[in-house]
Amino acid sequence: MLFKLLMPYINKGTEGGIFIQWYKDEGDKIDYGDDIFEVKIEEEKNNLVLETPARVLASLAEPENTSEKIHKLDMLVRVCSADIGFLRRTYAQEFVYQKVGALLAVLTTDVDEEINESKLEAASTLRVVPNLISYPGIYV
Repeated sequence: MLFKLLMPYINKGTEGGIFIQWYKDEGDKIDYGDDIFEVKIEEEKNNLVLETPARVLASLAEPENTSEKIHKLDMLVRVCSADIGFLRRTYAQEFVYQKVGALLAVLTTDVDEEINESKLEAASTLRVVPNLISYPGIYV
């Protein structure tokens, strides 16, 4: 049976991420809970700072000042398997941006199973679990 490994949806508002590395090689068996790959997610967060009324009036005199701050946050996410299969063909390259839903790899349930590209569209999607590795100020 064929499985597609797709770039998973990691976080609300995230449309993709930078593929960092594979933890498995083509031909390797993937079991439940095995780490498959790592991805870096970049997102911008808007933080509205609450100001006192006097501060708001003072900032109106200085148009370049704003109470909204934008912070760029980087998250490293390790993706592990919730299914079993053999990693047969990889498409994702290291340090290349991948959109959510992009085809990263093909897996099969049998090590010598033929990969028929015409059947790939109808193939099931490998179930994965994204796990946060690091976030600014937090190291897991």
